[in-house]
Amino acid sequence: MDFGHTSVKRGVTVYNDGALAAIEVLEPLDAPWPERVGEGVIQAIATAMRHVGEDLDPTILVSVASSLHRTGRPDDDRSMYSGLDPIGLASKLRQQTGRSSLQVRLCTTAPPLRVGLFPTHNPRR
Repeated sequence: MDFGHTSVKRGVTVYNDGALAAIEVLEPLDAPWPERVGEGVIQAIATAMRHVGEDLDPTILVSVASSLHRTGRPDDDRSMYSGLDPIGLASKLRQQTGRSSLQVRLCTTAPPLRVGLFPTHNPRR
């Protein structure tokens, strides 16, 4: 799942023997309202979970439009996802779905903003 500021891109991956076997792309959703972002994220995840059934990995990977702190929480005050707490999301999802082992892990596609992560020249030239 990829939560942007305009839409939520969703998909379900299928693995066989640890290798990616298929990706089912689901219809995108409108991004959640900023005032109800946590509730919107939970609803979008729960809706996608219905497509999977019982064979669900307990760790749900969620990409958000925000840079992340090393603790795994969003740390960009400009992002509507900045207040998300993966532990709180997982707890609410477990309550809503009855699946006691669910965990939520946030990731980001935001570009790195720290100096020195990319070489400034190509050493092979």
